[in-house]
Amino acid sequence: MAQILKAKYFKHSSFMEAKLGSNPSYVWRSILWGRQVLHKGLRWRIGDGKQVKISGNNWVKNFEIPRANPHPSLSMEAVVAELIDGSNEWREDLIGQSFSKETAERILRTPLPKTPRPDKLVWHFDKHGIYSVKSGYQLAVKLKSPDRPSCSDISKTMWKVIWVNDIPEKVKIFMWRAAQNVLPTVENLWKRKIVQDPVCQRCCRMSEDVFHALVGCSFARKVWKLTDFYEEIKGLAHQDMLSVLQELAMMRGKKDIEQIIAVCWAIWHSRNCFVFEGKMEDPLYSATRAEAVVESYRRINPGKNNALAGQQQNGQQVWKPPLPGCFKVNVDAATNLSKQRGGIGAVVRDSRGDCVAAAAQRTTLKGNVADMEAEAVLLGIQVARKANCAHFVIESDSKEVVELVLKRKSSLAEISWNIEEIQECLKGQSTTSIFFVPRRCNVMAHNLAKVVLDCVDPVLWIGNCPVPAGDIFLQL
Repeated sequence: MAQILKAKYFKHSSFMEAKLGSNPSYVWRSILWGRQVLHKGLRWRIGDGKQVKISGNNWVKNFEIPRANPHPSLSMEAVVAELIDGSNEWREDLIGQSFSKETAERILRTPLPKTPRPDKLVWHFDKHGIYSVKSGYQLAVKLKSPDRPSCSDISKTMWKVIWVNDIPEKVKIFMWRAAQNVLPTVENLWKRKIVQDPVCQRCCRMSEDVFHALVGCSFARKVWKLTDFYEEIKGLAHQDMLSVLQELAMMRGKKDIEQIIAVCWAIWHSRNCFVFEGKMEDPLYSATRAEAVVESYRRINPGKNNALAGQQQNGQQVWKPPLPGCFKVNVDAATNLSKQRGGIGAVVRDSRGDCVAAAAQRTTLKGNVADMEAEAVLLGIQVARKANCAHFVIESDSKEVVELVLKRKSSLAEISWNIEEIQECLKGQSTTSIFFVPRRCNVMAHNLAKVVLDCVDPVLWIGNCPVPAGDIFLQL
């Protein structure tokens, strides 16, 4: 069947470029309707850039590359490979000359493999780039019914993205009201002729609908910048809040969605303080309030997390030294979203708990936090080898990275490059050599990663670490 369709409808092109044609069959019409789900949901993971056009192809997360500025070396049919140098790094000068500042920053934050690899199509609505029927169905429903959904039987399951979360009821009800567009925004009050002007009272630039108040307003963006969700939020198109949550749920887990809803609630609280009391709240307070309301609820109402809480109580509480003859490598990453920086740190200790090597370096923030955590694991392996540690185990507080390395999960996203390199490095280890530990057992590596965020040069110690460095770890 596939060969017949190709011969008839796209003999000299790819399926993604095929046209409807003359007198098409019902089957072909149905297939082309389904293709729009792929157009919307697929993006290119750049390996060498040879298969991907700069304009017209979706290859930067949550961002559509506009038409390139006129430049002697770039044609309208130029491919991404022309923006990459011989070391498989971005050509920063050319990118800065050819695109706006925002577009250039987005491109430069896109991860590239250390060596050229073939470009690959991955699923945009999953953080690991893997397509699922569930995410495809949700996207298809959204494309077919772009208007705000209602609480009918057809869309009842769509509202689970709000009600299934373990957060205070008042926060869930707030989010439901936001998704129903019944919050008293200035635009809604203006539609009821209660106020004369629909313009946002905080930024004084645009009409204040629900999306603007919680996502689009410059004051709301300042809060989002202090969270781990800013990159996804920044790439959202203007839409109803239920669609926003559904789109984010395709890329983030349940705990992240709980935090996102709490941030929306905190932003609305901050907005009300300004509108009704004239108080301009520090964005940091709003971000902290959102985190606090979720954490306090989880402590007071563990609910389904009872089993997990029990496991944590029975789990490792403090750092433990390795067995004699073995070394333990603790690694971690830290990020500064406002400065687009990342810091990675690694500490190697022996069976007596003495530090025999440590390293830290600052990098440009590319990808997400998990990408940085994988970079930290690679740094730890390099440091252990430089310190001539024949047998070592690695501890990381990133459960996602550990599960990917141990092949308990799989990924097609950019993080897979580092995961494959880690797996290759650990092939010679006779036993499982990487473990997940809670943050409290990884304090030294975490503090080292935080310290290096404000340093320019990388740091490496082999032998006993300087006393001041050890003091820094313990005091932060």
